Amino acid sequence: MVKLWSDALRVYVGGFDLGTSTTSLQLALETPSLDKTSFGDKAETITADIRRDSVTWSGWFEDGAGGFDAMLGTLVGTQGDVLSFHIGTATGDRAYVGTVLVSGAKAVGKVGELVKAESIFKPDQKWDVGRHFGKFTTTGSVGTSGSIDHTAGTSGTSLLYAHCIALSGTTEFLQLWDSADGTTFAQITAADVDATMTGTRSFVATYTGSIRRYTRARVVYGTGATGSGTSTVVIVLRRVNP
Repeated sequence: MVKLWSDALRVYVGGFDLGTSTTSLQLALETPSLDKTSFGDKAETITADIRRDSVTWSGWFEDGAGGFDAMLGTLVGTQGDVLSFHIGTATGDRAYVGTVLVSGAKAVGKVGELVKAESIFKPDQKWDVGRHFGKFTTTGSVGTSGSIDHTAGTSGTSLLYAHCIALSGTTEFLQLWDSADGTTFAQITAADVDATMTGTRSFVATYTGSIRRYTRARVVYGTGATGSGTSTVVIVLRRVNP
């Protein structure tokens, strides 16, 4: 059994940061099976491509602006939001990530000004395993993450899962850079994502092509656009062989 301090587990959903509020996270993975000796078995029907797996999260929020209602209440019933949970907080640590249906959120208790909240997420597909660039900030017109050493290059399809946490400004470009030696990085222009990432949201971008051993992420504001103050973004890269 591996035990981690609570601050080593980070949880993000739809651009919201739940990590510091987390008290428990339960992952239920179900493998449907058929008994060949029974005549009554039928193949499982999956409605709207929603799997029977689930993630149950609980944590504490301050009761007030930016609390439970603002973070989780608005997500209930929405499908396609990105959920990721990170085992460790350093750049390059493993992350489990996927798009989910937010099927429920409720307050289950209160102590003083703290509200105990619980939410259930239903994944749309199997979980992707990737490595995250950490939670990094953009100041002014650009933000650059730390670099990840993948030990080897690869080719194929890669996915960029991005959580935009209070990201201000417009016409931002999400960029993926790679390097053979970890020192000289070059932008993979075909992987650029031009998106309006203002506010709090999440999205998935797809890149098909080769990636060298080292990678890092950047958020750059387009011509004539700047960020106000300091903004934060979390990006997870899922490669063919993460």
